[in-house]
Amino acid sequence: MNVDCNLIQKTKEIVSFLKNNKKVQVVIALTHIGTNLDRKIAHNVKGIDVIIGGHSHEYINERISGPDGWITHVFQAGAGGKVAGILTFNFDNGVKNVKWQLVKLDFSLPEEVRVKDFISPFLEKYERSLNTPIGESLVDLNARKEAVRGGESALGDMIADSWRDWFCKNSQCIALVNGGDIRGDRIYPKGVITYKEILSIHPFRNSICLVTLKGKDLKKVLEISASALRTKGDGCPECNRPSAGGFLQVGGLRMTIDVSKRPFCAEYNGRDIKTHL
Repeated sequence: MNVDCNLIQKTKEIVSFLKNNKKVQVVIALTHIGTNLDRKIAHNVKGIDVIIGGHSHEYINERISGPDGWITHVFQAGAGGKVAGILTFNFDNGVKNVKWQLVKLDFSLPEEVRVKDFISPFLEKYERSLNTPIGESLVDLNARKEAVRGGESALGDMIADSWRDWFCKNSQCIALVNGGDIRGDRIYPKGVITYKEILSIHPFRNSICLVTLKGKDLKKVLEISASALRTKGDGCPECNRPSAGGFLQVGGLRMTIDVSKRPFCAEYNGRDIKTHL
């Protein structure tokens, strides 16, 4: 997630447009940039009544005051669809009596016997297919975020090496997989690996692309990946580097990351580097 360095200014422009051009009376921002940036917007941008955020997977219910005394309500309802956030308020020359309620979701429904009998054979076949062994690991595979987004991991090595084995049997190549693409967020014990576990680790069905890179371009890719690692006081603003999910797991090469040096820092224009800072 690259955050525009002009986040506050852009947000002010949008709120001004809504208030002045569209005569909007209530502004509710739906964001996916994390709690810290939601708080930053709430404190610095006048005119937003409510921010309902995401990305940091927290339960948030806060009233943020601005420099001139305005109040912005900031909410977040965790992750994974475990609860629903219900927002209610009154409006009369300003948002008042704001209430944020978290309700645990219960998806259980009365069992319909005829439907169950009809789909049972298909579900059994589906479960058998998913639980088919496709390999074995001799070590535990750590899919927790801090492992796959913060350094080399056995699981990242396994995925990258399997890609190399499939695509590059008769030629030299390397494989790169971003840590944010590896999910599950748990440790898979050593032993048999099934389709079901692979689907929980790789749920997005992303495509694998085979490309040719010059050495200087590959080095730049690895520098950008390394800049996803944060070190206090490293001198690169959040908006000039990738998110933690942009850290690459690799196969077919060795590299050393020196976090004591200044990270690769740049202005980005979409996926392109506009200026290397």
